[in-house]
Amino acid sequence: MLEYIDCFCTKRFIFSLVHAVVDCLALPLLTDGIIDVNTTTFNSTAAYSCNDGYQLVGDTGRVCLSSGWSGVDPVCNCECLSTNNLEQSSFLHCDSKKYWKTEVTSF
Repeated sequence: MLEYIDCFCTKRFIFSLVHAVVDCLALPLLTDGIIDVNTTTFNSTAAYSCNDGYQLVGDTGRVCLSSGWSGVDPVCNCECLSTNNLEQSSFLHCDSKKYWKTEVTSF
């Protein structure tokens, strides 16, 4: 945390105000997603989104407060569709953090 001082002088008094510059530092990377953040200083905002095929679990946004980033780090979970319903024209297979789309052929 950096500090700077503003000094004000009048005919009778000299006084100063000390300001603390808050920097929340960089947020951890979001696996399978994107964090949209421009700065990491006080009152900055961060917006979270996940890649196609993933769903965000947790807060969609955070704010840099004097105590650090608000909330907790969200995660992106794979959106796996059920493979039991073969009437669907396609479905996703999930393997760990990867997914791929498969077309189903009717007989």
